[in-house]
Amino acid sequence: MNAEPRRHLPRAEDFLLWPPTIQPYGYRIVDQLFAHRVIRRGETATPLPRTTEIAPRYLADGAERDVGAFMDCNFIAGLLVLKDGAIVLERYGLGLQEHDRWSTMSTIKSMTAMLVGAAAHDGAIASIDADISTYLPELRGSAYDGVTLRHVLTMSSGVRWNEDYTDRNSDVNRYSKSMADRAPGGVLKLMASLPRAVPGVETPGCRAFTATGSVDGCRSHRHGLPLPDGANSSRAGRFRSLSHTSAISISSRPITMWRSAAVAVWGRVSCCFRAVAAATAFARSGSAARAW
Repeated sequence: MNAEPRRHLPRAEDFLLWPPTIQPYGYRIVDQLFAHRVIRRGETATPLPRTTEIAPRYLADGAERDVGAFMDCNFIAGLLVLKDGAIVLERYGLGLQEHDRWSTMSTIKSMTAMLVGAAAHDGAIASIDADISTYLPELRGSAYDGVTLRHVLTMSSGVRWNEDYTDRNSDVNRYSKSMADRAPGGVLKLMASLPRAVPGVETPGCRAFTATGSVDGCRSHRHGLPLPDGANSSRAGRFRSLSHTSAISISSRPITMWRSAAVAVWGRVSCCFRAVAAATAFARSGSAARAW
C-alpha cells in the first residue's frame, strides 16, 4: 500500500485534555469527532445589524493596550460585542474566520433551558417538576429515581458527578469518551451507573454543583426529552429565525461592558456539550433569549 496523504484528527475522548496547541483546531471540528445531528436554521435568517465600531483600550502593566493586545495576551479565537442588539465589535484570531464554528461548551446549558421553555410552552413537556425518567426511562432504577427535570436543569440532582477535567477517569472525561465511542445510549448508560453524591443523605434539590452530564445526557438522547428542533414550535421557531448556522450556540465567557450589551469571548474555556456554531449564532441566541 502506497503512502498517501491522510488527515489526522485529535482524539475525541481527550477533548478536555487537549493542550492549547490542539484546542484551536479541535474546537472548530467537534462535529467531525463526535456522534451528532444537525439542527437546521430557519428558512429566513434575520441578520444582526451593525453600527459604529468601538475601539476600547485598557491599562495593563502600566501600558495602554487595545483589542489586538487583549486577544494576543489571552489566546483569544474570537471576540464579538453587541450593544442594543447591534454588532459594535467583531474580531477573530488563531486562524478562526467568521464562517467557522466553535464548540459551545457550557453555554449550551442556557440554550437547553430556552428549548425546555419552548417545549413547555407548546405542551410537549407537561411540567418541569416531572420525574426525568418520564422522558428518559433508561434512568429508572438508578440514582436518578425521584429526580425531576427542574433538578437536572439546576444541576441539583443529588447524583454524584466528578467534573475534574485533568483526571482521565473522572465522570466528565468518561462522558467525553462515551460520546467519542459513538455507541447509541452510551451517555445514558454512564449516567445510570452513577451513585448518589452522599448515599442515604443527599436528596434531589438540596445542593447545586456543576454536573455537565446531568444536563447534557438528557439532551443527547435523540428520542428522549422532547426538545423542539424548531419547526414545530412557535417559540423555538422564533429562535431559529434568528439563527445563522446549523447548530445552536458557541462557547463564551461573558464580560460586562454595558448594561444592555452582550460580550462573547472565544478562547480556552471549559465544559462541555459538543455543539458547534459560528460567532454570530451565539449572539443571535442571546438576542432571542432577551426577546422572549
